[in-house]
Amino acid sequence: MSSINHSIIKLIIFFSKQAGISLLHAISVIFALSFVPASFTLYIIEERTSNSKHLQLVSGVSRLIYWIQAYVWDMVCYIISALLCIIIFLIFNEETYISPTNFPGLVLLFFLYGWSCIPLMYPISYLFSIPSSAFVGLACANMFVGIITTVTTFVLGTFDDDELRAVDDIIKEVFLIFPHFCLGDGLMKLATNHMASASLSSMDIEWRGNILEWDYIGKNLTCMFILGIIFFAITLAIEFKLFSRVVVENLKNKVESLRQEDEEEDVKAERLRIEEGNLSDILVIDKLMKVYPRRGINNPSVNRISVGIKQGECFGLLGLNGAGKTSTFKMLTGAINVTSGDAYVKGHSIVTDIGQARSLMGYCPQFDALDPLLTPREHLIFYATIRNIPSRLVQKVTAFYVIFLLKQCFYCFKL
Repeated sequence: MSSINHSIIKLIIFFSKQAGISLLHAISVIFALSFVPASFTLYIIEERTSNSKHLQLVSGVSRLIYWIQAYVWDMVCYIISALLCIIIFLIFNEETYISPTNFPGLVLLFFLYGWSCIPLMYPISYLFSIPSSAFVGLACANMFVGIITTVTTFVLGTFDDDELRAVDDIIKEVFLIFPHFCLGDGLMKLATNHMASASLSSMDIEWRGNILEWDYIGKNLTCMFILGIIFFAITLAIEFKLFSRVVVENLKNKVESLRQEDEEEDVKAERLRIEEGNLSDILVIDKLMKVYPRRGINNPSVNRISVGIKQGECFGLLGLNGAGKTSTFKMLTGAINVTSGDAYVKGHSIVTDIGQARSLMGYCPQFDALDPLLTPREHLIFYATIRNIPSRLVQKVTAFYVIFLLKQCFYCFKL
């Protein structure tokens, strides 16, 4: 004789359907929000590859401020997208996510996903030089990581096997290093919590838990918050060349032992003049050297240049391709690290005081570094503001140079 409780069977079927629907919800959200953080790399890569960013830094923009304002603006744009997703849940009255118990968790999951995923895109963007390729690649990577990790843990959780459950627990801990998984897994936990609450309510039992507790989505939220800080710190470390400095220090110890090549008399005389010190030169380059690790220490791109340039003097670098002209200017403006030696702009070292040295420079890059989204007048206003020209004078200065440039164009056509 056997008996069957039809209510329990219906409840099991209901839970199974809801779990599948919740997985689809999580996948859909991950899919939608994979494009948003990836899109923020478009302009960053464009500025970096066109040297527009470097021109801004040379003109006086702080590297820290550059990334903070980029992060803040990207977060504002992301929050708009996240709000649209939340509004969709509200329009379709998805009780699983908009119930009074789960709604705060939903909002925090969306916010902290942007907090952690956006700064993750910044260091990865250095791997790309074409903005469109970066957008497609990063969007696909976001989708792949988010969907695969979420589906994997969901499938493993459906097996009634102790070993697989143990594997599932380990994998869930490892996957917490991905903001995409934290979001997808968090949405699944919201759904599980709602189903458990609904089940208890059907038995007149009130659920008194807190969705923000560590065992629910608290772990996911905490990990995303920490990951955001870590990824942004990595971005700043790359910007301030902390990683490359380790390589440079190793090279510096090796290149100092290299034998000095034979010098021409005038080159030697200039070097000795620099070594004597007490110079009034506005720019002093002292044994400046650049070695690229791939080329090896025996093939320096710039080999111990020493020269002093007086105020008002026009000084040019001549040489064949690969002679080190571009590398020299990159070192002088702080675009790349100096392997050995130093240079001083009015006494300010480009190695230890690059910010102050840059404030005394005017820089015209080798290639076009203009922003295609700005007009010539907007460029003038932008760089006048960066150069700390008083706000009351910015429009006057801009108007003066616009008229000056128009006159130059007139003379050009006249000739």
